[in-house]
Amino acid sequence: QSFDKIPIVDVGPLLDDSGASGVAKDIRWAFENVGFMYVKNHSVPAQLVDDTFAQARAFFDQPLEEKLKLHMANSGVALRGYVEIFGENTDPTNTKDLKECFDIGPERPTLERPFFGPNQWPSALPGFRETVFGYHQAMKDLATKLLRGVALSLDLSRDFFDSRVTDPITYQRLLRYPTQSGRVEENVIGIGAHVDYG
Repeated sequence: QSFDKIPIVDVGPLLDDSGASGVAKDIRWAFENVGFMYVKNHSVPAQLVDDTFAQARAFFDQPLEEKLKLHMANSGVALRGYVEIFGENTDPTNTKDLKECFDIGPERPTLERPFFGPNQWPSALPGFRETVFGYHQAMKDLATKLLRGVALSLDLSRDFFDSRVTDPITYQRLLRYPTQSGRVEENVIGIGAHVDYG
């Protein structure tokens, strides 16, 4: 097939084991030819997705002083919490990032090492912690299952990565990009040009 859009891979047959080899073939094509894929039939409940978006909106609608109480600087190398608008710039020589963020990850009682420590949670938003962390767990479970499809796509055993990824860095970011209208200057945009890593 030719590449003119990001492929959509139906991962349902991988998750229910009714056609894992076909899904693995689609994953391999997507990653070899595009580097990205969308997934459908991923089994994450739509209600959980909707509730997570609602909780994210409620968080970002709080007054700035409330959000700043949970600033990422409080978490050290665990990198958990709130980042204000212009608090990060992915392309600092050219742009300012017009976004605000709230990050969580694996829950730990104390700071252990980079990316592993306690999450910061807003006290004034009922259900926020349960919903947002529930979504984090659902996505971690899905990622584990997708990694089994990646293993099959590489002609490896389905469980090849299981013993190699036992305590992964799982990082979830809630984002809000404020609306921009009129003429938008290139030096103030939602997020500047960047590459991801990991």
